[in-house]
This record gives sequence, structure tokens and C-alpha cells, in this order.
Amino acid sequence: MANSPIQVVLNTNNFIEDVENQGGGPSTDFFADNDVAFIEHKELLSQQLHEIKNMQISNEFAPVSYAKVTLRQSALAKSHCPTRAIFNPDIAPVVGAGELGELYVELTPESIEHVSNK
Repeated sequence: MANSPIQVVLNTNNFIEDVENQGGGPSTDFFADNDVAFIEHKELLSQQLHEIKNMQISNEFAPVSYAKVTLRQSALAKSHCPTRAIFNPDIAPVVGAGELGELYVELTPESIEHVSNK
């Protein structure tokens, strides 16, 4: 009977439990109490996005480009991933991944404007 494909559970109340898992952790402010660093980081990202956009506009054969986004070590959790807030599938979809914490996103001049405004 050890290889029987059927298993009989006599006391099902001991095995069925309703798990209440809210998922995700608390929201994290990676630049808490450091507004200057946040402003510098935001300006650097904006500058890099505009450089990509200018290259796309100047090259008629590059209507779409791909950018590598590297996440901070402290932001590797799934709940911190920028796929909903910035790189959502309708605007700038994530099309691949590299090493741990590396995402590849698809960018067009329109999506770059949308991401920059966020």
C-alpha cells in the first residue's frame, strides 16, 4: 500500500487552514532624511533618460531602445521593484533581466517622457 496513488485523509479539519497573508512589506523610503541625495539621484536619472531620447530622435533606425536598470542592493525585494510605479507594462515594459537586480526595459521617446515626468 506504500505505492498507492490514492491517499485517504480522515481528519480534514486538521489540514485545511485559511491563510491570511497580506503580502509585501512596509513601504520603504530609500532616501529617508537625505533629500539632497534624492534630488541628485533624480536629476541623474532624468539626464540619462534625456540622453537616450536624444539618441533615439537623431537616429531614424532606433525608434525603440533598451535600457539596463540596476536596482540597489536594498531594493531587491519584489515589492520594491519599479515595474508598477515607473516601468509598467503599458509605458515601458520590462523585457528581460540580467544579473540579480538588473532589469532591461523597452523605451521609446514617448515612454521616456512619461517616465521622466514620474
